[in-house]
Order: sequence, then C-alpha cells, then structure tokens
Amino acid sequence: SRKQRKLLRKAAPDQEPGKDITRIFNIFNAYFTVDMVESTPELEQLVKSCSCIIGLHPDEATDHIVDVAISHSIPFAVVPCCVFSRQFPNRSIPVNFVKSNETESSPNKPVKTRKELIKYLALKHPSIQQGKISCRGANVVLYSKFSSSKQTKK
Repeated sequence: SRKQRKLLRKAAPDQEPGKDITRIFNIFNAYFTVDMVESTPELEQLVKSCSCIIGLHPDEATDHIVDVAISHSIPFAVVPCCVFSRQFPNRSIPVNFVKSNETESSPNKPVKTRKELIKYLALKHPSIQQGKISCRGANVVLYSKFSSSKQTKK
C-alpha cells in the first residue's frame, strides 16, 4: 500500500522501496522450534533480541512461533491458516461434553479445522488474545503482548 511504501522510505531513505528489506527487519530462514532456538546460541541470541515475532499464514511453523514466543516471553502475532492435521496428529482440544456423540472417556478431539486450530493455539497460554484483520480468507490473528511484567518460563 501507499502507506507501507512511505513507511519503508522513512525507515531506509537511501533504499529503493522493496530492496534489501533486511536492513529494516531481521529475516532468517531456519528450523524454528523451542529446542532448536535453545540449542543454537546464534538463533537464541537473535530471538532474545526480537521485540516481537510475527507469522502471517506461517503454515507448519505456527505452533513453533507461538511456543518460542511463550518460552521467551516475547510479544507475538500469528495469523493461522492451514491446519495440516495429518502432519500434527497430536494437536487436540477439549471436547464439548454437551454433544450427544461425545463421551467423557475421550476428553480431547483432534484438531481438524481452522476454528479448532485457533482454539488449540489460544489455549497454549492465558495471555493469548484474538482479533481480526481486514482481509478475506484466514483473517483471525492470535497475539500476546506479554505485558511489562515478564511471564514465567515454562
């Protein structure tokens, strides 16, 4: 948008819009899990220096972004899109016992829809909030600001 181009010109006036955006943001391509971050000093230092972590339609990285942000108390925002239920069969959410076809012997059900994925992610930490962005398609954003009082790790 015009507003974004103006913002980029202010942030890096000597650069053409869209060129070398890494001067403004830290962008990296790495396997991104809590274990990988904690076992790779360079990656851990980069994560600790982040003011926030953002994932727009991050596909398979969605859980990891949320988990890393929670474990380091870093504000984050994710816009979950694809569920990938076959790749993540261990994702589950509490069953609503009001439904007649559910029993108390199976208190969790696998995450299979975007709505269930959003609920699953929101249940990861009490500080996670939900909002909407103005676009078509997957437009629910989950975020946490992790207020000035640092959350406890794990």
